[in-house]
Amino acid sequence: ETVEKCAAYIQEHLGDEDLNVQALGNVFYLNPIYLSRIFKREKGIAINQWITKQRMELAGRLLKDQSLSANLVAQHCGYANYPYFSTVFKNRMGASPRGYMEKVRVEAHADGITQNS
Repeated sequence: ETVEKCAAYIQEHLGDEDLNVQALGNVFYLNPIYLSRIFKREKGIAINQWITKQRMELAGRLLKDQSLSANLVAQHCGYANYPYFSTVFKNRMGASPRGYMEKVRVEAHADGITQNS
């Protein structure tokens, strides 16, 4: 139950730059080491990796939407440092944030042409 509450809290606070195991320990009144241990046991992934995974999934959705710049997406996902965000995103998604946006734009254009044919 604690792990599910923690996962829900993470989801709601992905934009918080200081979201980490120490902050989560403070929120849930648990020792961060203990919280890390039970989180990994239940989810099969370290809590910091879970946070990064959730942030990158959010970033992918926001970049696909194309209504925000890559810099604003980084901020919405808890990254004040755009170059660091870009590096993490590229490592996880295989393209830079701007490259990902361009790829999505090209694919959407291609889909539109195919559907109109």
